[in-house]
Amino acid sequence: MLRRVLPVGIAAALALVPSVAAAAPQEDGGSSTRQATQSLSYYAYGDVALPDGRSAQVSLGQSRYAKGEWYSQLSLYLPSQCTPSGCTSSSSGYAQLDADDVTFDRNLGRAVAEDVQVTLGSSSWGPGGYTSTQREVTVDVVFTGTGRTSRGTDHGECGEGGPDCKGVRVTAERPADLVLTVDGEPSTGTGVITRTFGVDIGAGGTGEG
Repeated sequence: MLRRVLPVGIAAALALVPSVAAAAPQEDGGSSTRQATQSLSYYAYGDVALPDGRSAQVSLGQSRYAKGEWYSQLSLYLPSQCTPSGCTSSSSGYAQLDADDVTFDRNLGRAVAEDVQVTLGSSSWGPGGYTSTQREVTVDVVFTGTGRTSRGTDHGECGEGGPDCKGVRVTAERPADLVLTVDGEPSTGTGVITRTFGVDIGAGGTGEG
C-alpha cells in the first residue's frame, strides 16, 4: 500500500533518474542488481448530462512502462433509459487507440480524442430469454483544464508488495470541463485530468563481489 507524504521537490529529482541498474552488497560477499524502471500515465475521466436527462461516464487514458510503447484507451458508459413503454439496458464499450489518436497536454490543460469508433454492448433479460445487442457510435471527447493543479507524492512497496521492491509515484491532478460528442450530439459536464510519474526500484539479479 503506497503511503502519501508531502512533495518536497521530488518531481525534479525523479525526472533525472534513468532506468539503470546498480549493484548493492550482500551478506555473503556478492552483490545484487537493483533495477530502476520509470512509468508515465495520463488519465482523464468525468460525467456529462445527456440531452435525455441521463448521466454518462467517459474516460481517456494513456500510459507507458519503461521504454515500451504507449497504451491508449477510451471507455464510455451509457446508463439505462426508461420511458412509459419500458426501459432500455445500459450499454458500455471501449476502444484501444494508437498513441497519435490521443493528446494529453503535459500541464494538464487538455486531453483530446476525436473521431473514435466505439462498439457499445448491452444485454437484457426478457420473456424471450437473454439477449445482447451491439451498436457502433462515433465519439469525440475534449477535457479542458479549468482550475489549479494539485500535486502529491506517494512511496512504498511496489510490484507484488515484496520488500525487495520500492516505488515512488508523483501525481498531478486538475479539474476540467468536459465535452462528449456521440454521433454528432454534444453533451457537457465536468471531470478531472491526471498525470502520474513513477519509479520502481527492485532486485534484478545477483553478481559476484
